[in-house]
Amino acid sequence: MTAARSAHSTSGSGDSPAPQPVGVLVIHGFTGSVYSVRDWALNFTPEHSVVVPALPGHESTWEDLSTTTWQQWYTHVADLLAELASSHERVVVAGFSMGGALALRLAEAMPEVVDGVVVVNPALSLHNRAARAASVLRHAVKSTRAVGSDVAKEGVDEYAYGRTPTAGVAQLNRLMRLTTRELAKITVPVLVLRSRQDHVVSKASHELIMQRCSGPVETVVLPRSYHVATLDHEADVVLNRSREFVDAVAAGHCSITGGPLPAARSVSSAEPVQGGCG
Repeated sequence: MTAARSAHSTSGSGDSPAPQPVGVLVIHGFTGSVYSVRDWALNFTPEHSVVVPALPGHESTWEDLSTTTWQQWYTHVADLLAELASSHERVVVAGFSMGGALALRLAEAMPEVVDGVVVVNPALSLHNRAARAASVLRHAVKSTRAVGSDVAKEGVDEYAYGRTPTAGVAQLNRLMRLTTRELAKITVPVLVLRSRQDHVVSKASHELIMQRCSGPVETVVLPRSYHVATLDHEADVVLNRSREFVDAVAAGHCSITGGPLPAARSVSSAEPVQGGCG
């Protein structure tokens, strides 16, 4: 099931250029690891160049995450995006959960180098209402139960932290608020893959993207998957639709509207890109 909306038309050459490799930045979620997006990232290879970083405070201990700021997460991926943009005419940012929020934030703050966004259950609003008070609770409650491995498919482990640092949730809240506030700055195509049953991220996350982004947005509903859709029953849908989106960007057109994308950047003449936290 899909829903699509086009808020503006793009312009470019009437002739489709020969497809060139796209640089794809794939970002995992809060308390998670590269494992949760590994198959998703590999699906873009070998035709496209893929970077899949472990975010600061992750793949270590939840205590490390409790001392990490959202600016550190953002700066890390912004620097990697700038590197990809220096060697690729087109770049797509893809993110799962908190990685989705970061992907959207990159499109807001670095529009000159982002040609498309793919997000899987992006985190802009959480089900857990207590999470909203994390900035206050963090002084008394250091951690809460784990939020990882929300998967409908039996026997699947996301390999996320066994505890959730409250201070880290407070940082996530700040990232979500900033990203939500500036969604209108996003003019590139956005593909949203959302699970009908998600016990972590609320449906408001997807609705905000549909309502506020200034570019074309398509939502693909996954009826049988939970939050970690990249590892769930419809992982093949996630992989296939994401790959179609990136292949379309490589060919210079939007898979949502069918229209051409703006002309690709000239890598040789591109000026250095600054990441920053915006």
